[in-house]
Amino acid sequence: MDARHIPGGGDDKKISEWKVEVRRALIVAVEKAAGFPSLPQAHVDALRMRDFLVNSRGYPPENITIMMHHKNILPELYPSRANILREIGSMVRRTSPHDYLFFHYFGYGDQVTCKHNTESDGEDEAILTYTGKRIIDNVLKERLVDPLPQGAKLFALWDCCHSHTMLDLEHYKCNELWSAPFKVLSGLGRKTKSFGESPSARFLKDSSEDQSSINDDSQARFGSLTTDNIGLGPRASSPDTYLPKCTLDCPLTLPGEWVKAHVVSLSACRDDELACDDNVTGETVTKFFIDYLERNPKASYYDLLSYIRHKVDGITRKLNSVEKENEDSNLISQRPSYSSHYRLDMLQMVDL
Repeated sequence: MDARHIPGGGDDKKISEWKVEVRRALIVAVEKAAGFPSLPQAHVDALRMRDFLVNSRGYPPENITIMMHHKNILPELYPSRANILREIGSMVRRTSPHDYLFFHYFGYGDQVTCKHNTESDGEDEAILTYTGKRIIDNVLKERLVDPLPQGAKLFALWDCCHSHTMLDLEHYKCNELWSAPFKVLSGLGRKTKSFGESPSARFLKDSSEDQSSINDDSQARFGSLTTDNIGLGPRASSPDTYLPKCTLDCPLTLPGEWVKAHVVSLSACRDDELACDDNVTGETVTKFFIDYLERNPKASYYDLLSYIRHKVDGITRKLNSVEKENEDSNLISQRPSYSSHYRLDMLQMVDL
């Protein structure tokens, strides 16, 4: 017996095996990367996520690792490239079937030139470490996804730019809001909708400490990276050419037919979009994610995504009201989205 597989017997002279689920989480917060502006909500949201997982989802505190560059954190847990990959490997190696993993990254997303001809737009998605080094999507999938055993479950949340296909999962188009019935979210008082895409500038997520108000009730911040000092580029989608083609009507695969781990990735935006914060109110995709699941612990994938998009739309409306004043700037679009190993049943409960 290893405390993971517990045998039991009774008067019927049959042996039964009870399998124990283990929950582990890795939370990575990059508040400041070399050469980029600070993200003041990063460490706050990392601690908030830890508390949510412990108090609302039953994760043992000793099974949660937080990585951040902070005086109270051991240097081996600073979010450098080597440290992040080591901690990912440590978590994945200990994973057995029926285990739950949660991975959260709050920081900077980027796109870099693809050198292996697997991206249709010629760019890999990547996250940045606190030293400014990158970890590209191929490496993240190789380390975090591919070794997982059949039956294990991973939920990954990416609160950063250019993050939709950060794990190169097969289903990245079909997990949309239109794949579930149109419905009204409790507490919103309005029907949900999916927000249309509009042109956006390509630059890294900015949460500078500029506190100048837009107006009394609109205080989103978009500080040092303005249209005067960034390069504007064309929009681009970034599905992987080596993956099976994902369409809007991919068939559902029953859980009994799954031959790989159940992996779900929720991104703050599409590959060609930016992730935006409101630093005055502390509103981020991470905050919206936690707030909704705390109030609605049995929420469906559909309801969660609808709520986050609704809240994010409020931030982008504030930012676009400023951008419209500059004739040379483009509007900002941010559409949080799912990708997954298997197409999601959007009406099923979010499984963490």
